Amino acid sequence: PYVQLGAGGKDAKGKKIKPRMASIPKDKDVTAVSVEDATKYLSLPRVLGVHPVSGKEILANNGRFGPYVMHDGDFRSIKAPDNVYEIGLDRALSIIAEPKKPRGFKKKAK
Repeated sequence: PYVQLGAGGKDAKGKKIKPRMASIPKDKDVTAVSVEDATKYLSLPRVLGVHPVSGKEILANNGRFGPYVMHDGDFRSIKAPDNVYEIGLDRALSIIAEPKKPRGFKKKAK
């Protein structure tokens, strides 16, 4: 289930315009979604600010594997108690500064 802003259609040049859409969180009752909730869901992705070293934007968004922050193609998960709708630039910078945890199984060096 998702919320949608607008109906889409075509612009003046005949190019197709997609309406803005956002998923409703799994823990939220679909029948209880208010306009305020829909506005909050549609606020993503959020630009948190600019990285002081690289000068590139830092974004907060919800993805397939949960909430995350992104900087220069580097994705980092947002864990509780942080909230994707309320996280600030300082907290995002500290999450990005943490070293990435290795994934999967690495072969042992012989």
